[in-house]
Amino acid sequence: MVRVGVDVAVRLKGGGMVHTARVVQVSEADVARHLSFADGALGAAGYKVTDPYLRQLVERQVRGELTGEEARALGVQRLLASYESPSPAIRQPACKQFD
Repeated sequence: MVRVGVDVAVRLKGGGMVHTARVVQVSEADVARHLSFADGALGAAGYKVTDPYLRQLVERQVRGELTGEEARALGVQRLLASYESPSPAIRQPACKQFD
């Protein structure tokens, strides 16, 4: 069981914000189930994530270590860097489409 602290922000009518923290428990089985679902959805569309870093971002999001917004921002940075990098290892496509 993974225990993750989650910060929840709530906007009040007067424009202020209230932050509350709560602990969410995510089991490894839940993580595996969510990753399997994501793999299936991508596979149904003919895609597969091949970049280990992007896979790790998804795992961290499922565990609650990153928000969806943070994971997307880091993923976009990785993808942009892969197009700008002189290193062939980084220039590999992060997502492949099946033929």
